[in-house]
Amino acid sequence: MDLRNFHYLLNFNLYAAAAAAAAAAAAAAAAAAAAAAAAAAAAAAEKGRKEKVRNPHSGEAGGHAGVQQQQLLLQQQQQRQQQQQQRQQKQQQQQQQQQQMQQRQRREQQQQHQQQQQPLQQHQQQQRQTQQQQQQQQQQQQQQQQQQQQQQEYGTCL
Repeated sequence: MDLRNFHYLLNFNLYAAAAAAAAAAAAAAAAAAAAAAAAAAAAAAEKGRKEKVRNPHSGEAGGHAGVQQQQLLLQQQQQRQQQQQQRQQKQQQQQQQQQQMQQRQRREQQQQHQQQQQPLQQHQQQQRQTQQQQQQQQQQQQQQQQQQQQQQEYGTCL
């Protein structure tokens, strides 16, 4: 693995970890908001109940206001949850895009590596061919020398 690829993977892992931490923080914030909304709704209901106990004749109005406030708080909570889900979906899409980009870069790096290896392989093949040619030339020279020696020996015999 070359250094550029290592740095890219490191940066991608850091980005994924940061995105996961952001998603966890957003989920915790949504949970805290839901708890606050539930506490506010409970407080509104308690306030309506106390108002009804103190003033039984106007209890309907107080109770109705408490119900409206509960509904409003629940709507706000649902909106926050929807926004949280949208943020998480967006983060997931970004992570998928990042992974696709990483895969594309890996393929490109593999292709570049293969292209870089090709000249090296050609060079090695040329070296082997050159060595074979040199060996053949040496064998031919040895054969010529042997023939010359034989001719000299036969020439002296005649």
